[in-house]
This record gives sequence, C-alpha cells and structure tokens, in this order.
Amino acid sequence: MSLGGMEAWLTFKVFESFAKGTYEKDPWVAGIEVTPVILRQLANGEVGALSLAATSLAGAKKAYNPETQEYIKKVFDRVSKTANEFYGRMFLVPLPYEPGGLSNNLKFVEEDLVEVASWDISSDAWVSNKPINDINFYNNGRMKPVSVYPFAPNIDFSEMGSEYASFINRNPLVTGISTSKTGFQDPNVFFLPQIAPNAFVVADAGLQVRNFDQYTTTDAGITFLSKYFFNIDVDPSRYLTP
Repeated sequence: MSLGGMEAWLTFKVFESFAKGTYEKDPWVAGIEVTPVILRQLANGEVGALSLAATSLAGAKKAYNPETQEYIKKVFDRVSKTANEFYGRMFLVPLPYEPGGLSNNLKFVEEDLVEVASWDISSDAWVSNKPINDINFYNNGRMKPVSVYPFAPNIDFSEMGSEYASFINRNPLVTGISTSKTGFQDPNVFFLPQIAPNAFVVADAGLQVRNFDQYTTTDAGITFLSKYFFNIDVDPSRYLTP
C-alpha cells in the first residue's frame, strides 16, 4: 500500500487497527474511520460516504500530536524505501549446485583464509536454445541476464521502456515478456543450507512490474480494504460521487 503514497498506506493501517480492535492505542490515523457496522450500512445504502469521516476524539488526538506524526512519518519512510527499492525488484535466486553439500561447493585457499565458491556471477552466458529473438539480449551470442514476467491484462510493463522482448522457452515451457534491465549489484554468492542446498545470488530486476485491478485503484480502495479486513462487499458506487 505504501507504493500509493502515505495517505493510502495510512488508510490501510487504520483498517488494520479497527480489524484488530487496537485503533485507540495504535498511532495510525487517516481521514477515515471504519467499523463493521458502518461498512455494512454503507454496503446496504443506509448511510453515505460521510459516515466514514474521522470524527473520534482518539483520532483527533493522534492527528494533532507532533510526536505521533513524526513517528508515523519515520515508519512510512522506512516502509516506502523498502517498497520502492526492494519489493518486486530484488530477488534471491537459486543457482545450480554440485552434490555433496556446502563443503563440496567451496574450496579454501591461502591456509583456509579465502573461500572460493563453485559458481561466479557472469554478465552473460551460453544457452542451448535462444528463448528471445532479439539481438539486444545477447553479447556475441551469449544471453544477458533477464527477468521474465507472465502476460496479463492488468500488468503495467511501462518501466521496461524499450528494453523488452517476448520470451519462449520450449523445455520446460515458459512464456512471457522479458527485460534486459536485470543485473547483479552484489557479486557475492550466498549459501543458505537452512533453505536449500543451492547457492543463491541477489538479482536486481532493474524495475518494478505492478499488477493493477479495478479494486486496488485510489478510487476503489475502500472496496478492497472492506473485503480484505472484514469480508464485506462495498460497491464503489456507494461512496464515489459524480
């Protein structure tokens, strides 16, 4: 929700607080306040959008408390940074590995002071078949790192710019739209035996591909949040006015 801005994120947090019954002690405050009763009345057309207005004393105290507002801003800044720089962009990718566990995927040199992994990151590599029919995705026949996303009507691919192409892999069958913006900011290879025997690398997709639908827009956010937190169906026409 933080990708939609502070007000959208705070609205989410307010819904969450009311759903948990912790609104009065939580710091979150926005322009609306909700209860299951009001949402059901709104869904049935018994009340209008003004019934969602934040009018409680608890909300007013939080809204006009400088320390609370400073705390909210700090939390939002941290969440927003994570959402914009990591969410849907940075991925922990497993690599092929040699059988035998961690000890067979590392070798030590200089009297056990330096370890060398079996796998290093490369800027390109040979592939047995070429799943992308675009020379811009290859360096002298070696394919660059790519990210592949499924085709869907609600996905926004605009951040790819001109760096995209169809991706068709035959075995196993994988199709989608790929981008060559992918790279590796950290060349280190990580071994996480608690997750899998593979070596892992952090890949940066270079962009965020977002999925939008009619319920997660700014206008219809109340519909989504009402369903998500209270399982109440509120038609957007109940609170959106011409």
